[in-house]
Amino acid sequence: MIKKSDIMRRQMNRLKQRANQNLGRAEKTEVLNDELLQCEKRTEHIKHTCQNITKKLSGCLIGSGTDVEKRTKKLPHSVLSQSMGEMSTELGETTLLGSMLVKTSEACANIAQELTSHEMGLENLILIPFNSVLEESIPQIQSNKRRLVRLTLDLDSAKTRFHNASRQTGLGKGNFQEQAAKIDAIKEEQDDAQTKVEQCKDALVTDMLNLVSKESLLSRSLMDMVAAQAQYHRNALARLENMVPKMKETLDRDQHKPTFGTHLEEHLRLQDREIAAPIEVLITWLLELGIEEEGLFRLGGAQSKMKLLKAAFDANIELDLVDFEFQEHSIAAVLKLYLRELPAPLLTFDLYTDFIEAGSQKDPNQKKEALKKVVSRLPKAHFDNLKYLCRFLNLVADKSDKNKMTSSNLSLVIAPNMLWSEKDDLGILSPTSRTSLAAAPGIVDSFITHAEWYFPGAAAPAVTIPEPTSPNDEHLYHHHHLCPPRATASPPPPSPRAPSIHPLAHRPKPTLSRTTSRP
Repeated sequence: MIKKSDIMRRQMNRLKQRANQNLGRAEKTEVLNDELLQCEKRTEHIKHTCQNITKKLSGCLIGSGTDVEKRTKKLPHSVLSQSMGEMSTELGETTLLGSMLVKTSEACANIAQELTSHEMGLENLILIPFNSVLEESIPQIQSNKRRLVRLTLDLDSAKTRFHNASRQTGLGKGNFQEQAAKIDAIKEEQDDAQTKVEQCKDALVTDMLNLVSKESLLSRSLMDMVAAQAQYHRNALARLENMVPKMKETLDRDQHKPTFGTHLEEHLRLQDREIAAPIEVLITWLLELGIEEEGLFRLGGAQSKMKLLKAAFDANIELDLVDFEFQEHSIAAVLKLYLRELPAPLLTFDLYTDFIEAGSQKDPNQKKEALKKVVSRLPKAHFDNLKYLCRFLNLVADKSDKNKMTSSNLSLVIAPNMLWSEKDDLGILSPTSRTSLAAAPGIVDSFITHAEWYFPGAAAPAVTIPEPTSPNDEHLYHHHHLCPPRATASPPPPSPRAPSIHPLAHRPKPTLSRTTSRP
């Protein structure tokens, strides 16, 4: 066991030796050669790398802890998922938004699960091996370096004292035998210090080389980290891609998609209709309110009423007709707006050129025959709605002595909303655009004037409404739904020039409602 006095003596010798070395009065032994010094620098770089990576990566991890469930619940995606679940319950899962919230909540929960698994995997791949270097290899190297410094000081101190003792003996100072014994003791101490220095040096070099050899392992961990991130994103993407079709299916099944700006065929399919709701309902409103208003379809309407009507159709919400009394111009303007906002015009993009060519015929009879051939090629949905609209406009034109809207006047304001080219849709004014501006009114004028010839037979049904559940409900039924009172007997055949406004009893459909009608 080393005595306390020996320890204190060694410490004093080290302090004295360090002071002499700093003052240049003693030599300093360089234990590590240039190659080992380079190896030492490399270990320092590895240490700094491990420190920075573990620190920054820990900052990137959102969760913490070893309990998977608790860790997952703390993630923002889980919090968002829980919130969406609560909102879906509040809205009702049968509603579109509620149903979509349920699916989005599930998607967020799936992402949270994948993220937890990914982060815990990163901890095993990166944090554990890199922290192992910082907690085991680096402390061992630093400990051996400090020990080597102390042992080197002991060695240098022994060398200095041996040199001083040998010089004093050579000068003949003191007792020779005592001096010789002292020199032998110092020499023995020097040899012992040299041995310890070599042993410590070997241990230090071994630790440094072992750390350098771990570069391959650490590098593979980095590659595994990138691979794990790629796999995480693939897993997350797979979960999201699995959810997107389900959400799309829910949206496609929804019957409450905004009416304006939706393709005609899609709107009819979603609402199981033959005539678009705005065309059917607004025309019926105009028939009830009267079509003798001067400048109908030419004069603008009240913006607030137009916005209200448009929003009601898009939200599938019922309104009271009483709120739109004396608002014939607003109703007509919304009807034109609906036609203009169709993604494809009522007369279609595909037949645009054919309509223009047919409408450019000089001979009236040839023009009518050519237009009828093109009309017959329209898709059924477009043909039925065009027929319904033109038969109604024919009625409006019949009242031109009061409303001042002849078929020619009507065509001027309606035609741009029924026929345009795809270039017009992109805002490009081309020669064909000018042609359509000139030819379209003549085409629509012909449709209005000769509506019975172009579209023979009864017009499409105007409004479809649910049957009253009992005779006692009849007054409520006519009070709330936009439709003339239902006849108790079979309805008379429609006028050859007027669109039928009788509902289809076999296909009930709700519509916008009214409280009273204008006298």
